[in-house]
Amino acid sequence: MVLFQTTGINAQVYYGLTNTGQLFTFSANSCTACAVGPLNGLDPSALFTNGDFLVLPNGNIVITTGSQIITYNPPNPNPVSVVAVSSILGSAISPAGVIYMAGNNSPANLYTFNPATNALTLIGTFPPGVTAMTDMFYFGGQLYGLSFGGSVWQINTANPGASILLGTNLNNDLPTADGGFFLGDNFGVPIYGQFNPTVGDFTVVCSLPAGSPVFISFHQVPPGAPEPPPCGCATNAGTVNNTPITRCIPASVTVPYNNNASLDANDLLQYVVVSDPANPAGSILVSGNSATIAYNAGLFTPGVTYYLGTVAGNNAGGNVNLSDPCLDFSDFTPVVWQPLPTVTFTSTTSSACAGDCETLQATFTGTPPFNLEGQVLFNSVIVSNLTQSFSGNTGSFVICTPPSQPSGALTFSAIRVTDAFCTCE
Repeated sequence: MVLFQTTGINAQVYYGLTNTGQLFTFSANSCTACAVGPLNGLDPSALFTNGDFLVLPNGNIVITTGSQIITYNPPNPNPVSVVAVSSILGSAISPAGVIYMAGNNSPANLYTFNPATNALTLIGTFPPGVTAMTDMFYFGGQLYGLSFGGSVWQINTANPGASILLGTNLNNDLPTADGGFFLGDNFGVPIYGQFNPTVGDFTVVCSLPAGSPVFISFHQVPPGAPEPPPCGCATNAGTVNNTPITRCIPASVTVPYNNNASLDANDLLQYVVVSDPANPAGSILVSGNSATIAYNAGLFTPGVTYYLGTVAGNNAGGNVNLSDPCLDFSDFTPVVWQPLPTVTFTSTTSSACAGDCETLQATFTGTPPFNLEGQVLFNSVIVSNLTQSFSGNTGSFVICTPPSQPSGALTFSAIRVTDAFCTCE
């Protein structure tokens, strides 16, 4: 039997992996599973004996196989990254988002893992005799682990050597995960249930239908991450490039769609702007058939983050039907529209004589630092150019009349002002 990571009995959707390397989705509500496809470059036999499986908040899947840490971005079957390691087995994500991994080092070590850099940072070593921590999971806010031989440990993340042995009577084929929920097999029948590490027993919640795959790993899709469509749905809105975007008002923005949606015969794909990526269907501000999104002052507030993505579902009169049970959203790209900077000047001098100088006070709107370019004029004739930088929203600078000139009007004309994001000309 195999136990893996979730957060609650009412959790909706999981990714799961079979011993043939097939990626599946699993619905806890209906107790059903359906195929997504194979994961290329993965030896499932290595995962079965050595590895673990996590779904990150961005929707990526991280698989440890003992000798590799492999990252996928489903539904793309090809690895995003493959990192060779000496021996990494169990893994878990803390409620605060810290990823822990355990090595088979005799005794085993505890690490943190940074998915942005694929870096492992050693925390410390488990007690003597713990040769490997094959699976780790959170239960009641506490990290637990299973070592070879079926031992259950309460893990001290600050000092792994102070971890506490809770029991040794657990079946060695019973790895666990967050919330103590599991998806495994009971004499060939796939089951979903809950395990309590403090007492070492488990409760079966449901049995999967006959013919369902036997999972060797599974993990809940975290809240806010792009979820796979429900079982039986071919609709998939694809993915977008997640690099944050900044635009200067009133410039438009293009949804960075990766052109990888999967649609059935009556589906429609549209481009959307939402205000809440955790509730995209309830926070759509713009939807349409063009990937180009124009700035709309009535919808968008300068400086506020919005999210670009795609939505797919049944075509209802030229729009995606948001009530489609197979409705699917992509992941999202943050976008912020920034206002153009402005500058105003004040001075107490209205006229000047030859060689006189004048101090101008500049007041900017926008985000510092600022760069000001302009021209000094005497009696409306350009006498010099000026470029000056300002670290804050106010500052002063000096302009002077040319020598050997009669009295007249000394003025300054701004040509261009640039702030941290935008340029106004």
